[in-house]
Amino acid sequence: MLYAPECGPCLKRQIQEAMELVEAKGDLAEKITQATEELFASQDKFIDGLEFAAAIHNVIAELAGSDDVYKELKDDSTRQALNLYPKVKKAIQEQDNPLVAALKVAAAGNIVDAGALGLDIPIQEAVEAALAEPFGRDDSARLIEELTAAKSILVIGDNAGETVFDRLLLEIIQEQLGEKDVYYAVKSAPIINDATAEDAAAAGLNKVATVFDVGTVLPGMVFERTSPEFQRMFAEADVVISKGQGNFEGQAGMEQRPVYYLLRVKCGPNARALEVAPGTQVLVRLP
Repeated sequence: MLYAPECGPCLKRQIQEAMELVEAKGDLAEKITQATEELFASQDKFIDGLEFAAAIHNVIAELAGSDDVYKELKDDSTRQALNLYPKVKKAIQEQDNPLVAALKVAAAGNIVDAGALGLDIPIQEAVEAALAEPFGRDDSARLIEELTAAKSILVIGDNAGETVFDRLLLEIIQEQLGEKDVYYAVKSAPIINDATAEDAAAAGLNKVATVFDVGTVLPGMVFERTSPEFQRMFAEADVVISKGQGNFEGQAGMEQRPVYYLLRVKCGPNARALEVAPGTQVLVRLP
């Protein structure tokens, strides 16, 4: 992802919110401010915007002495989503096309994005509205056709809490289309509120997929930095679904095969790239 002008204010907001989470005051607040200002001053040395964002969050975690700055937020998002799970699954199953409904709910679940949207996330409102909202770009018919024929599916996960709605999608796929070999990729360690293997397990994803990590700790996908295991799975899976804005931003290097990007567009640079308005749900097959 190239660093766009809008990225600076977004990252500075993330810094303030991370400081709230670690309760940074006095000396700690000064250290974090100084360290992050130094990173902004030297941002030209970062080739990729995702790596720059990771550097920002890593220095905050290091100075605060925290292994997982967003853990409480992630756990709360997962609890909220699990509380909605029975109601949402019933609503999906009652739709004329449960697969399309599940795809919409999985896209709506992508609102659980502390990096792009902050700490106050209206999960229930977004999910309840999703079923009536059309995709701004809609390759769902082609995806369902490919899923029907597929034996194996790779889902590249994004955020904790969103994971519950990804689980729902995978359950509906297997209920509607039969058993598949499903693999779910997560981050190797905490970064913002991105899902780790622990977060995926809390969402119940281990019940419907083999969970493994991508081999990187970045708030998105940088394919050349991923593990050989992930790259092999990416090449061999019959269908690949990539969740979220950060993974869409990092699509460079993934053009070797078709990928379905399933997300809610949250900022100007991604809206322009996808030719939709911010706030739009998107399911698009690229290249």
